[in-house]
Amino acid sequence: MTSTPSVKLGLWTNYEVSPRLYNLSNVITTTDTWGTNWKIFLGVVFGLSWSCAKAIIKRIWLWVHYWVAHMRELESAGPETESLLPSHTSDPLPAGLPADSDESEPRALVRYDPDNETFEYEGSHSERSSEHNNDHGISTLENEASEPKAISWWPQLEWPDIILGLLGVAFAVAGGAIGELQASPSALSDTQPCGFWDLKNNADQRIKDNDDLLQAKKEERSAQYGRSCYGEQPIANPDQCDFFESAQIDYEVEKIDCPFSCPNPDRCICANGIYGSAVRLSTGLFSAKLLGLNGAALPQIKRTSIYVPLDIDYGFVVDRSGYDFEFEYHLGPVNASGEFRNHTFTMFGTPFNWDVPAYSVSAYESTPSGGDYDAWQPTSDLARPSHTYMTAMFISPCRIIYSGRCEDPIFLATDELQEDGWPPHRFYNQDPRARVLIAIDQMEVCPHGESDCHFPDEEYPEFGVEYEITRTALRRSSSFRSIEYRLGSALVATESISDFESRQLDKEQWIIESKALFNTSLARLQFNALDIAMGDRPVGNAAAGYADAYEDTTPSWARGRMCGKYKFHLSRGYTNIHVAHIFILLVPVSLYILSRETKRDLGDSPRPFLDEDWLLVDAIIWYIIGRVHWCSDKLGSLRQRLQTRQ
Repeated sequence: MTSTPSVKLGLWTNYEVSPRLYNLSNVITTTDTWGTNWKIFLGVVFGLSWSCAKAIIKRIWLWVHYWVAHMRELESAGPETESLLPSHTSDPLPAGLPADSDESEPRALVRYDPDNETFEYEGSHSERSSEHNNDHGISTLENEASEPKAISWWPQLEWPDIILGLLGVAFAVAGGAIGELQASPSALSDTQPCGFWDLKNNADQRIKDNDDLLQAKKEERSAQYGRSCYGEQPIANPDQCDFFESAQIDYEVEKIDCPFSCPNPDRCICANGIYGSAVRLSTGLFSAKLLGLNGAALPQIKRTSIYVPLDIDYGFVVDRSGYDFEFEYHLGPVNASGEFRNHTFTMFGTPFNWDVPAYSVSAYESTPSGGDYDAWQPTSDLARPSHTYMTAMFISPCRIIYSGRCEDPIFLATDELQEDGWPPHRFYNQDPRARVLIAIDQMEVCPHGESDCHFPDEEYPEFGVEYEITRTALRRSSSFRSIEYRLGSALVATESISDFESRQLDKEQWIIESKALFNTSLARLQFNALDIAMGDRPVGNAAAGYADAYEDTTPSWARGRMCGKYKFHLSRGYTNIHVAHIFILLVPVSLYILSRETKRDLGDSPRPFLDEDWLLVDAIIWYIIGRVHWCSDKLGSLRQRLQTRQ
């Protein structure tokens, strides 16, 4: 990346790409320093709250034993024994005791042994034993005639300190892990001004030449990204493709019939005839979120390109040869630089005789605007759907000798070389005529789903700035914008050349080139959205003193409203904090409150007895036990009434 937008600090809403994640999430973007301070703060708070958590765990353990002892007491005493759960009647005696019971003999349920730090089950008792009424745990009545019975089905705490210590470590680790959770890897752009900038119409030639260099760098930037990050096996390093919200935009490839009208199967302008002579690359419908736009209701995009090689012998090439070779290509008139000609392209000489190991490429584009805007007006033989872009590429190998035969219609090499100094079975193309590859680009923006799609050359202010950003980025990503400045160096076949020799090319090399151009156009689409978010234009040394030659061509209604609409992967030095993580602080606060002592009377029902004051968590658990008992009584009464009626 040559430049990145400024990062917006503070609270913002992130609308996620993946449907498996939250539809939206509020995050706080901050510097790494503040992010580290937040993690330390969480760790300290959770560490300080461990004493509260430990007290609550011990009380919960007490109540578990109390409940188990109660159930065992009921099982051993028989169904006639009344429950020792809290009563909700106005019994003048202590709740839960039979009428003939001696008030001095309440039932004891659990004994806490402070020496072994274990809980044991007790039966009935005749008197209260004071020796267990201490600061360590539960005071119970002791039955001298019966031996304590351990609660066998519940794990015994023989080393409670070890277990509590392990829980404390887990608690601290959990607090630290929560601090490490990052809300999202994305950041919101905060660059001012934003929008799209173009060269003024009255710029002189020096400024135009300088702008050509800048545009060539943008095209090369997209091509490098397309080579590195697109395809089944990207060749990128770990960080090269990690800037955009989506590293690549997926698409499908399929062969289709010739997109142009053919008089008959034996005469077709497509090089491979009517059937299966073209290739279509289509993204299908995808959300503008993949471009980095951030919003709740973003438009969707369709991007399709059709590539097809033309039959060089169809009749559009006219031989004007005199002393030297000269060929005219009549695929439509061209009006460029104030000069009109009735043909599209002229090829001079024999490229193989040029002492250059490269490909010669020329390109022309026809846009939906048509008329005076386009330099090239295609003939009726190249009729295409309305609102589409068409690019004609004239490709010719110069002095390139291939190590193997190739019958690709664009990269033809079937003539065996008969020159001294070269090993046998070397091939070249002795035909001086340039081959023609046509690209047809169809683009649509769908603000309300697939049933409501529009072409990017149409402006609709009512659809909002997100639509305007999308359509502008899209219409500047045609196949022509992928090869306009790089020309021959844009071809994948160029990478096979070493000195004057090339490796044998694929038999469908033109499809490989089509994929590479499509990858570049999709990468160009991604970079265009970034440039709009940054208000990209030459400034400083890059402007070479021509900064004033550029103007903001953003529609007046959208100016200033495109800022803060773009997100990208967070760069180093920043971190995100999920707003929901702040509410994690309620955990230690809740622990502190639940571990506070309460003076509330829990009633007279037999219960684990402590010399200390009860905690708030005790009151809550005791209330829940009472509610459960009340519901149990109601269900029992209802069952009895039903049985009586039967």
